[in-house]
Amino acid sequence: MSLIPADRSVSRRPDDVSQVRFQVFARRRCHAVDDILIESQSGWPTAAIVREIGSMGIILTAGAKRSGSTWLYNVVRLGLPGVIVGWVDELSPLSEERDMVVKLHEPHEGWAQRADIVLTCHRDLRDVFVSLRGMGWATDADAVDVSTAVRGNHEYWSPRATLDVPYARIVSEPIVVVRDVLSAIKSTADAEDIARTVETIHVTAASGTYDATTLLHGGHRQSGIVGRHKQELDPAIADAIVAANATWMADHGYL
Repeated sequence: MSLIPADRSVSRRPDDVSQVRFQVFARRRCHAVDDILIESQSGWPTAAIVREIGSMGIILTAGAKRSGSTWLYNVVRLGLPGVIVGWVDELSPLSEERDMVVKLHEPHEGWAQRADIVLTCHRDLRDVFVSLRGMGWATDADAVDVSTAVRGNHEYWSPRATLDVPYARIVSEPIVVVRDVLSAIKSTADAEDIARTVETIHVTAASGTYDATTLLHGGHRQSGIVGRHKQELDPAIADAIVAANATWMADHGYL
């Protein structure tokens, strides 16, 4: 068992146990945990919440677009076999299911409030744009708007994240990152097996669609090269992306 962090507890003394129970339910929306009131040394019940035995809760793989988020999702999916998994549009934050893995990119208050674990990732925004353009999801005219939107998504999820993985680490040391992910989700699965399986997943989806199990699109995998924008992006467009996101890019080591 593991206790929910103390900052989720109810701090003021309730009039009775039922009020504590109501407050706990209100704060946690009756999901992913069973409420267990623990009597403190003062004799008053505290709002500590103990996770149900065997429950792993709600896990979000909320990475920036084209930054390794689908890779993260598949690592988690394989590390927790049998758990309900899927794309955000196919699952509801109002569901009574206690254990789910949800992949998404955009800010989502409903899922953010339900999440027990958030995993995210980030990548040089110039490479993100080149990858999005390669998928047919962006044009050169969209470069600045697309890059600032991707940055905004990362800025939303990163403060909420248990783990924030640079794309370059996924490329350079995938087994190490798999171990980090499995540790974050408390899975005892074999990291080398999962890294090998994710690397060799065959993308069966046609162009314009995605595979319902892996969430990989047709044409999903491109070169994957770190710094590909140096060969594939007009310097003027690269400079415009940097100008619009300079602080974020410097903070994450991309400048």
